[in-house]
Amino acid sequence: MGKPTFPTTINKLNTYFSVAVPYIKANAARLKVDAATLGDLLDFYGNSTTDGTYMYYYALWSDKTGSRTKQVTDNLELAEEKMKQMLTDIYNDIPASVWTQNDRNTLHRKKGAPIVRTTRTTPIAENCFVILTPVVGGNVKFSCRITKDSTRASKPEGADGIEIAYRIDVPSMVKDAAPELSPKVKHFVLNGPDDNTKQWLSTKASFMMQFGTGNAGNYLQVFARWINTKHLDLSGPWTGVFSANIS
Repeated sequence: MGKPTFPTTINKLNTYFSVAVPYIKANAARLKVDAATLGDLLDFYGNSTTDGTYMYYYALWSDKTGSRTKQVTDNLELAEEKMKQMLTDIYNDIPASVWTQNDRNTLHRKKGAPIVRTTRTTPIAENCFVILTPVVGGNVKFSCRITKDSTRASKPEGADGIEIAYRIDVPSMVKDAAPELSPKVKHFVLNGPDDNTKQWLSTKASFMMQFGTGNAGNYLQVFARWINTKHLDLSGPWTGVFSANIS
């Protein structure tokens, strides 16, 4: 099968996704899309209230007078690339004999051989090390580096973004602590990047995340990895946990 043609403007691309995703869901069995792949697509497509999903970033971007910031626009661009890559991978896995003309018309799929990757073919090997600096007002500065000892934020070759998986918890006091001793704080142990975390994408190696004054005093834990938005399968390994108390 051939390369899909995606719209080039933000609103038209959103319209395409709003048609293609439900169509694939409705025809998943016939198109031989496995449940796990479909689940990943639906989860990332998400909705306007679920942080870290494509629809969440699109909803923020759509608010021209409020939440449309450069960071939101950058995050939406990365989410668009991830959506396109996920759909392209699905299209390329559908057997040629299954495609109908209606499939081609709906999904903008043309005839021809699959596109051959001519760029980077090896996964990103570098770990992503994050220095978290709390800033008064519920903000945290992220500085992502290639090694623990790097003196400045930078991305490795082949990476055009950073994916963050984070979780915020309220610290709890350890029970039965001796009153004459300093209070002991217990933190939730984060087991991995999928442990009820939220995702955040950035095109910059150094950036600020705003968690709000309501999270002041809460405990932030972070996993991070370098990503290649054109070829997500080549993204680097998850690194973490990095942690900080929000100010």
